[in-house]
Amino acid sequence: MLVLDRRVGERLLIGEEIELEVIDLKRGRIRLGIEAPEAVAIHRAEVIEQRNAKESSGESQE
Repeated sequence: MLVLDRRVGERLLIGEEIELEVIDLKRGRIRLGIEAPEAVAIHRAEVIEQRNAKESSGESQE
């Protein structure tokens, strides 16, 4: 895992098509802006993990 320090307004590039920008830092939370092609799926890991846990326990998601 690559770990970097960034300040508000600084950006990271992933390949040539994905850009992350630090938008804001407040009370220990960071706000990121993400620009990526529409074909790139962007999901919060905790949402996917929660959905997978529900699916594996037999609950249906509607």
